[in-house]
Amino acid sequence: TKSTTVHGLVTNVSAILKSRSGQSSYYHGQLSDGETTIRLVGFDSKNYATLVRHCRDRQLAALTNCQLKKARNHDFEIIVHQFTKIGASPHRFDVPDDAYRPEPLVTTLDKIPDLKAYQRITVTASQGRSSLPADTG
Repeated sequence: TKSTTVHGLVTNVSAILKSRSGQSSYYHGQLSDGETTIRLVGFDSKNYATLVRHCRDRQLAALTNCQLKKARNHDFEIIVHQFTKIGASPHRFDVPDDAYRPEPLVTTLDKIPDLKAYQRITVTASQGRSSLPADTG
């Protein structure tokens, strides 16, 4: 891991999620410069609010004192922590509109294989009963 500064458009940010153990909270999202999109993962609420604001306003961001880390799938990801500073980026990027997803995409189960990696979706489910319980009275 290396501390660095990265610039780009925050194209999406998840809700704050609980870890499997329930001991910690985290969020994830994506940062794009128009050619490359990289996953970001964060653990603090202050930077979460700032990233959501940058995403909502489509304001280019500069993330200073973040870390680039090799993920399990061998891609790099940006780690945002309490010491990361997020501000406006002086750089300009041409990020295509289809990369920008500030809100979860609503889709159907049959279209899930067509989704991009790390794309946020909203899932709504209901369970139907195949038969009613027998009357015990």
